[in-house]
Amino acid sequence: AVLAVHWARWLSLAFGLGTVVMTFLLVYQAFPGRPGLALGAAGINAFIPQFLFINSSVSNDSLITFLSTWGLYQLSRMLNRQDDSLGSAILLGITTGLAAITKLSGLALLGLSGIVLVWLAIRRRSWRPLVQGGLIVIALTTMIAGWWYLRNLRLYGDLSGLVPHLGVMGGPREFQELTIRSIGSELVGLRASFWGLFGWFSILMPSWTYRLLDLATATGVIGLADFLMKHGKKNEVARRVTILALIWFAMVAASLIRWTTIVKGSQGRLLFPAISGIILILSVGWVHLFTMLTGGRRGDLALVVAASGLLMLSVGSLIWVIPPAYAKPVDLKAADLPTDLAFSELLFGDEIRLYGCMADRDRTEPGEDLAITCFWEALRPIEEDYHFFHHILGQDLQPIGKLVGYPCSGALPASLWQVGSIIAA
Repeated sequence: AVLAVHWARWLSLAFGLGTVVMTFLLVYQAFPGRPGLALGAAGINAFIPQFLFINSSVSNDSLITFLSTWGLYQLSRMLNRQDDSLGSAILLGITTGLAAITKLSGLALLGLSGIVLVWLAIRRRSWRPLVQGGLIVIALTTMIAGWWYLRNLRLYGDLSGLVPHLGVMGGPREFQELTIRSIGSELVGLRASFWGLFGWFSILMPSWTYRLLDLATATGVIGLADFLMKHGKKNEVARRVTILALIWFAMVAASLIRWTTIVKGSQGRLLFPAISGIILILSVGWVHLFTMLTGGRRGDLALVVAASGLLMLSVGSLIWVIPPAYAKPVDLKAADLPTDLAFSELLFGDEIRLYGCMADRDRTEPGEDLAITCFWEALRPIEEDYHFFHHILGQDLQPIGKLVGYPCSGALPASLWQVGSIIAA
């Protein structure tokens, strides 16, 4: 089983490499003759810390991301070359079929294909691209993925299979009234987990990195808007591909919003099927603004700077962020305990004693990190790997934060605790 996991990780990494290649080809499709710009965009894709994290694990996210970016690239070629040949339609149908069987969200690629085929039909004033291409794409998607949805219907009475899936996850999300605070909380987690949030939503990069990435994102969006207004009509090829990327991003984002209303799933990895489009959007904006600021010089250097920054952030996370979170604690004795623990000891059955907890500060402001250390002792050999719940209460005992996980982020499960040793976690 361990060997299989290692092989599966290499397979995920191969799909991740394929996504990087597709990003290069997509940007080069939008800006032919500028390989430096396309290479810079591919570097940005490759060095996003969360992209490396997801594609180094066993996950179907790596495959759906590759298939989506491959499909987006195929559709960009059809847009720019008005290529409605039989071969391109067959290849697109295979891609949409594989996407639909990889993940339910892959069905959205069918919708994007329909939009492009309709545009081609209008552009050429002929129904042939839509009828021929549409029938081929739908037929191949049905042949490749249709049996899976029929299986869901037969087993669960549900084509999508969401009902049993939600049952495994603990049921659908309880309805929560939408407020500015709740929406902001979802967006904060979404943004962090797009750029870099490791473990299982438990290991963050330094807070200043997210603020810097927010600034970079806003700059790219502003630059893109200015580019489309000033140069969109002059550069028809780039405008078409960029608008296609915007449409695809909007579709993926809408799918994520829908999913978030069902379960608590605002995770940045769910935007990765649109990652090539997102990078194209930001790259166009950065290059445009850099060109303006440098007096008309080529702005490809902006992407080199962005890719280099993300590379340093990824390497830094491998050295200073992830390893400390999984470091095994030092065994302590009762005499080594701090004297200012927050409360007296508690017993959990006859297995575990919690001596107390302490925080790294007495007061904290919204948005600041708060480190809490608890001191545990095994009273006898433990057979079960327990997980713990930390609930942080503020004024009037209002809940302001919580953490659910395993001691030491799983590096030292309870079943390995030595009787009599005190664990700080």
